[in-house]
Amino acid sequence: MNPPASRPPAARPASASTYTIQAGDTFSSIAQKLYGSERRWVDIAQANPTIDPARLRVGQVIRLPGAAAGASAASAQPAAQTPRLASAASAGQGRSYTVQPRDTLSSIARRFYGDSSKWYIIYQANRARIGSNPDRMPAGISLVIPPASQATR
Repeated sequence: MNPPASRPPAARPASASTYTIQAGDTFSSIAQKLYGSERRWVDIAQANPTIDPARLRVGQVIRLPGAAAGASAASAQPAAQTPRLASAASAGQGRSYTVQPRDTLSSIARRFYGDSSKWYIIYQANRARIGSNPDRMPAGISLVIPPASQATR
């Protein structure tokens, strides 16, 4: 009888353009493992528009955008492959924040603006990332936090 086939390491894609979800994976953790930056989660989400990042299942196969971290293109040009989120934050349009488990928009607003009632400002700036239900914000996604000057309007 042949020994059971060993499973490939979690950080290795199933092929050049796919990845099999492992226990504990999020788009952010996959982006960190494969591209060297969790900010690339946006690229993964865009390559998988029908997949809800908050409902990943072990064994599920997703598409990967571009070259993985092992390829020279991704490691040679990390800045060129950083999503629009980082450029918006660095252009004075706000800062980025990675959602942690148990974070809410209200708790994030309290942290950045000192006022939990300003959650809607963060939601408006990130509606495309969060979706139509602000109460279902998955941990691991990156949000743009608009400058405090926009929060005082």
